Amino acid sequence: MPHPETTSHPSAAPGSEPTTAPASEPTTAPASEPTAAPGGFDLVLLGSGLGVYTLARAFHEEYGVVATVLTKVGIEPMRRSVTCDVHELGGAARDEDLVDAAVELAEERGGQRPQLLLANADSLIQLMSDHRARLAPHYVLPILEADVLEQLSDKAEFARLCTEHGVATPRTEVIDLRAPQGLSEEPVRVDLPFPVVMKAARTADMAGVRFEGKKKVWFLEDPSELEDLVRTIERAGYRGRLVVQELIPGMTPPRARSLRTPMRPDGSRCCARRGCCWASTRPTRWDDRPR
Repeated sequence: MPHPETTSHPSAAPGSEPTTAPASEPTTAPASEPTAAPGGFDLVLLGSGLGVYTLARAFHEEYGVVATVLTKVGIEPMRRSVTCDVHELGGAARDEDLVDAAVELAEERGGQRPQLLLANADSLIQLMSDHRARLAPHYVLPILEADVLEQLSDKAEFARLCTEHGVATPRTEVIDLRAPQGLSEEPVRVDLPFPVVMKAARTADMAGVRFEGKKKVWFLEDPSELEDLVRTIERAGYRGRLVVQELIPGMTPPRARSLRTPMRPDGSRCCARRGCCWASTRPTRWDDRPR
């Protein structure tokens, strides 16, 4: 099928090249609700956020499909995008409600086309694995077998496997908070030079834990900062392992940030207001944008 930025004229002779629409005149999509493109499969995404939005957009650009997104609460770019059909279950929904919604959706579609189920968060990939028996009859699940996923999604186990097989990896120590009695009163110590990097061994185990200063990765400058953070995480109820690793210097500062901005098909910046091109046009392939 033609890429989103090209259109074929019915009056053109058979075998002629498609005509490229001028970049300065983006085509406005119909105002109706998005429907799946006539591709060879349907795409269903679990979760929300820019990662899921990026997945939906990438599949739309490459295959023309419109992703059905099942999430508790969506984000505005997804609600406005023609790449997504967002089904929001509400902030009070449980993770298991996402599984129920996925199964119900597949049953409604009746197996007419392959259903590809994807997620972009460790906790939701773990959810898919935990409910594989319910989902597998309806969906293509491109995830690892449960035992392999268990090993490789655990950063402590991953570091151990790397060392075992001679793969270079940062020096790693593990702080274990799984014991019922928690940490002892002794200060938290690691035999690593500061600054260090700390993260949850399994991101999925940290998903439901709430505390001030929560991050996916922490960069800690001294032992007192490590001590305070570990005690805070323990008090918040986390009962998993924490991985502490040496900081490998690189060209990118540890606190570097990225800036994302929506762009029009001609390469200019979009205001992202409702009704603007970002909300109402099909996106252009990245490799076809003006340099």
